[in-house]
Amino acid sequence: MVTYDTYITATQVCELIEKIDALGLIIPITLVLDNARYQKCKFVEELALSLSIELLYLPSCSPNLNLIERLWKLVKKKCLYGKYYENFSDFSSAI
Repeated sequence: MVTYDTYITATQVCELIEKIDALGLIIPITLVLDNARYQKCKFVEELALSLSIELLYLPSCSPNLNLIERLWKLVKKKCLYGKYYENFSDFSSAI
């Protein structure tokens, strides 16, 4: 797992791919990603190809297939709509 509480870039995606590769799995690996620009860049695709990790991109405009979209919907409903957090630690705790 790779965790960040700031912006995600291609560098962090590559870090995740490298950590998965370091597990030494001997089965084929397919990562399912959405179409975020930082996930679909040449830098990420070349690293995955060099490590024999397949990248499978979800179709555009398919929130029903993207599990993180369902999670965001729940988070927005339960933690964000109509709520004010005094500081980031309170916000993080609520999430």
